[in-house]
Amino acid sequence: MTVLKTLLAVAEGAVGADSLLAVLKQAIHFDRAVILANSSGGTELVASEPSIDGRGAFEDFAVRGFLEVTHLAAGDDKTRAGLSSLVAAEECALLFPLSLGRRIAVAALMRRAGKAAFSEEELTAARVFAAASLSRMAADVQPAGAAPQTGGTGNMYADIQDQRLFKVILDHLPIGLTVQDSSGRFILANAMAAADLAVSAERLVGCSPGDFLSPEDALSRREWERSVTSGGKTITAETVVADHEGPRVLLTSHTPVFITNNNLLISSSVDITEHREIERRLSERAHIDKLTGLPDRVRIQEYAEQVIREHTPFALAFIDLDNFKHVNDYYSHAIGDAVLIKIGERISAKLRPGDMLARISGDEFVLLLQGVDDRESAGPSIAQVLSDLKQPFYIEGFEIFSSCSIGVSFYPAHGDNYEVLRRNADGAM
Repeated sequence: MTVLKTLLAVAEGAVGADSLLAVLKQAIHFDRAVILANSSGGTELVASEPSIDGRGAFEDFAVRGFLEVTHLAAGDDKTRAGLSSLVAAEECALLFPLSLGRRIAVAALMRRAGKAAFSEEELTAARVFAAASLSRMAADVQPAGAAPQTGGTGNMYADIQDQRLFKVILDHLPIGLTVQDSSGRFILANAMAAADLAVSAERLVGCSPGDFLSPEDALSRREWERSVTSGGKTITAETVVADHEGPRVLLTSHTPVFITNNNLLISSSVDITEHREIERRLSERAHIDKLTGLPDRVRIQEYAEQVIREHTPFALAFIDLDNFKHVNDYYSHAIGDAVLIKIGERISAKLRPGDMLARISGDEFVLLLQGVDDRESAGPSIAQVLSDLKQPFYIEGFEIFSSCSIGVSFYPAHGDNYEVLRRNADGAM
């Protein structure tokens, strides 16, 4: 059974909390864990891994103090809300709320001293698990102020009797959460999910995703939702949404569940824009030529393929320095390296936004010129490079002359991928 399905089964009281700890290890590594819930006698130990007695050990722990995902590294303050009875000072801990039958509980996962803190991916998983578990309560939520019922699901809010408090909990989750019924309409949406669609949560409930799309896209979306629901498996995908601060990247998981005789689709979205930007920067740094500071062969290929995906025409110029071995042999390799650096600086100084110069081997460079799709438009830029490299370089008292040969290919006329374009540019030299 998957973690999400076990969470929902635990929320319904269909399986015990011990089952949840067993499957949680599939997604988040921990050395020990407990699940604590409020009870009439205080805080109750519901499950533990490994098994412990725990009677009376967690009386000071305040379940209500951890209604959001909480991450504590080694050395963090663990004295608030009774944490010291649960987590040792040198341990790492990850706590998140969940629905346990008709009660709110907290799962606390701990790692021993000296082990790595919980990763961002594990924190994201905990947020998704918390949202999915708490959403079970929303399926049977009572209107605020309604008279308590006896029996059935009427006492689901033994700990949270007011719907407004539950809404505050959902709205404070750092993920977008929605639940759709079998017709595709939203029956639950928290504040972050509504913000992703630039509407209020109140307006979102009762609508369907198709209400915010074109008729064709709405039909396609509904067909996709039906396929996900009938497939019975969680589908995870990245989507890009427009924002006043620029595009944002969301990682969204769609999980079909069957609750109270209804087929529901639970969707949770995490903003991974910053994560993707960090990945992009790290990738760029990993593919920089150490001598010149220019992009290397891998980076220029990635960039060219990106421009191709955007269907933007460009020229690819293959630049080969003439007789550069003579510079190394006559002046020294140190002087040769200095010349390569100067060449990179001289060409880069004339680049426009969107252009890129890369050093792909010892004396070979590749220049990508965006928006250039024929010989006539490429001519001035190529002539400028040839002219610039004929000017002498003054290094350590030497006046050094250089020249180069250049071949050019054009996208899309001469190829539809980088490698073909590079070979054609090399052959045109």
